[in-house]
Amino acid sequence: MKSVEKIDWELLGRQKLSLVAVLQDKLITEHQAEQLEGILNLLDEMTDENYHNNPTYHTDTDEVIVDDSVIGMDFESSHGTLIINEKGEVLPSSDISDWLETIGRVDVEELHHYYSINELGQFDSGDVMDFGYWDKDGVYFKPDMDWRLEMFHNQDFSEVQTKKVVKKSFEWIEKNRK
Repeated sequence: MKSVEKIDWELLGRQKLSLVAVLQDKLITEHQAEQLEGILNLLDEMTDENYHNNPTYHTDTDEVIVDDSVIGMDFESSHGTLIINEKGEVLPSSDISDWLETIGRVDVEELHHYYSINELGQFDSGDVMDFGYWDKDGVYFKPDMDWRLEMFHNQDFSEVQTKKVVKKSFEWIEKNRK
């Protein structure tokens, strides 16, 4: 990525309006909302002069290397914060204790599946009860069905819809996680 000589303020303004619309969407998480608010604050402070005088806004190299292993998704628990990369691997920046220390890898594929059939969009944070996982010995632990039925589901769904979605998610697990 190369630094730019001049910022397209009209395009940036349209993108800012899109971010404002996303913030008003009730389907995003509190964590996502905080991240978007931070971006909006940066956009409010941005000028051509600020861009060129602050090297953190741009790079002079031809390419940017992104290490996917450090893009974190965080999950909260009374035993700490579990941070995983996009492959579900637990990152060293996690602050965890007790049973969370036994998690080897979170089942990100199943969690994506559950979000899609639940019409919840994408995820980047949540509760540790939301997902299934493999422990460090490779043993798979399913997500908690009661948690999904009682707490972790699309709040706009009826009880019948919720039961159907949770049942479908566990059928997927039975088929794909033997």
